[in-house]
Amino acid sequence: MHAEQVNAFSALQPLDLASEWVEGLYLVMVRVEGQAPKAARVVVNR
Repeated sequence: MHAEQVNAFSALQPLDLASEWVEGLYLVMVRVEGQAPKAARVVVNR
């Protein structure tokens, strides 16, 4: 599991994925204070 805290969140937030993440499908959970958590699928292609 990887966790990252971001102080400001805009409509498009780049993710700096560590190089050890292999190609594949990942589930990303985003939690914004005062809102319900949201999930998205991310495909890593290197």
